[in-house]
Amino acid sequence: MRTSLAYGLSAMARTALEDKEAITPEQLTDLGTAARAMFEAAWDAEHHDHRLMRSAIFAVTQTFDSDPAASERLLRRLLAPERVEEYGYEDIPDLAYELSPLHANAPAFCSDVYATAFSRNEDSNETTVMTTGVVGLTSNRSQDWRGARDALAHDYPSFLEQSAEAAVDALIVVRNGYVNRRGYGRLVEAEPQRVAVGDKQTAFMPDAGMRDIAMAQEDESTILSAFTDRLRTLARDAPNDAVALINVVLDRQAPAAVWRSMFAVGAEHPDALSSVLGELSTAPEVLNSGDLAPPSLPSSPRRTACWAQTNGARSRTRSSQWRPRGGAAATGTTSSPLCRRI
Repeated sequence: MRTSLAYGLSAMARTALEDKEAITPEQLTDLGTAARAMFEAAWDAEHHDHRLMRSAIFAVTQTFDSDPAASERLLRRLLAPERVEEYGYEDIPDLAYELSPLHANAPAFCSDVYATAFSRNEDSNETTVMTTGVVGLTSNRSQDWRGARDALAHDYPSFLEQSAEAAVDALIVVRNGYVNRRGYGRLVEAEPQRVAVGDKQTAFMPDAGMRDIAMAQEDESTILSAFTDRLRTLARDAPNDAVALINVVLDRQAPAAVWRSMFAVGAEHPDALSSVLGELSTAPEVLNSGDLAPPSLPSSPRRTACWAQTNGARSRTRSSQWRPRGGAAATGTTSSPLCRRI
């Protein structure tokens, strides 16, 4: 397809897609075919054409359902390492801003976009063009990359709600990248801390108890907060779904920060979550882990029994030991509702 024809299709497709509700299935099929042809034209252009590729990404994501397999094959080209190295500063922001329509139908691809955006940095200050004209706007590669992360963080709640497993996979990669960039790179290659609960095995990745800096409003912290908020909402409104979300995490080797979030929500909603977190919280590997120190768990099993809520405010209630499932309570201690169930 000639570039001039591709630009003509781009304009028509954008106009038609302004009201997707009015598009018939047959029209969506035709628009999808045109969108994918436009992408191929941009990809094969003799000279790199960012404006055309940006329009093609928009068109393919908006018509994705017309042929999900073919559409994903094209979009995955943008995640190839050599492509990211050369044009990722353009493609990844463009994808990030258009990714939300794919949360339900291409969750693995969405997770891979998060992984690409958060597992590497773009440090170049080379100028990029945002708009042309009488008053053109410019940015730079580093700012554009940070903008992509911001867009992905903003859309993460929707992603988690629609595709929990892929969203948790994305969260794990995001957090591992965060640990690395915050100066704990040695922990990225650390051995997982395995935890036995009954006849089941799970594991978390150590992060040296690294705390997020809330005031920094970093995108990685925003994503973790979105996970915590979602779990808190489910624990309140749909406990079975909250347990299912925790089990998604426990099926993976998630960073300790995610476990800290789960235990914190468990302390707030013991009635809903003690069935899945109660026995886990008494595992020796958990009690002895410095990665799961306050505020999610007590700092020492020899000094502290459980993380409690008293009169609506969180407090720590200390005793000589944790109560095992089915065991007797320690004399003279006050335990939280969560502790009474474990």
